Amino acid sequence: MQKEYGADIFGFGKKFHQKYPVYWRKWHDVWNEKFSEMEVDVNVHYEIKGRGRIVSPILKADVK
Repeated sequence: MQKEYGADIFGFGKKFHQKYPVYWRKWHDVWNEKFSEMEVDVNVHYEIKGRGRIVSPILKADVK
């Protein structure tokens, strides 16, 4: 989405605005252009708190 459409679908602009307000004032009018040229690294941290199982799955026959 970033490179192909220049779209900031995850709200990086909002975070950028909060962290770098001086740059944001200079770039807010051309944010989509600047954003499409930026390198973005995403790091994901997660925790699996438990595992689950489906005890009684919903079948089409059960839905009325």
